[in-house]
Amino acid sequence: MNSRVAGPDFICLGMPKAGTGWLFDQLRYHPDFWMPPVKGLHYLDRELPAMKNCIKRLQKVERGSRTRNLFRRAGDERDLAFLREAVALSGVPRDVARYSALFRYKGDLLSGDITAPCAGLEANVIGEIGSLLPGLKVILLTTEPVKQYLVGLFTDELRECTRLFGGQTREWAAQYGL
Repeated sequence: MNSRVAGPDFICLGMPKAGTGWLFDQLRYHPDFWMPPVKGLHYLDRELPAMKNCIKRLQKVERGSRTRNLFRRAGDERDLAFLREAVALSGVPRDVARYSALFRYKGDLLSGDITAPCAGLEANVIGEIGSLLPGLKVILLTTEPVKQYLVGLFTDELRECTRLFGGQTREWAAQYGL
């Protein structure tokens, strides 16, 4: 399978607990895909992208960390090059063309950005993405709406109860699937 798109082939936006981590793990080991070495670039949803995930990963690599799964394939220099270039974009005003250029490391493989949660993109950013990447696919992962509503409603209350009452609250939350 060959990619004919300059830049990412897809952008996946997901709600918390919608499976973005699972999808990233499946695609980063698939032979038809080259995925960035980090999930959640959060480049497009910020005016001044911080690139925190890339900075943390690059620091681990430069320290010689033996952390498992720093890169999907040993010796893949594309990952290190991607990280260095992405870190250089930290604090620099958002530029969709620069973001798109990061994905040149994919070569002929398919690639994309999986970011969760994503509160939404500004209309001007969506327009710029559409004009620069007209073939881009957008994937939206959601959760069951009632559960998502309940999780949002009770998250703060559960944290406070856990702080006050310890692990009993966690057992209760697990019992109700929260």
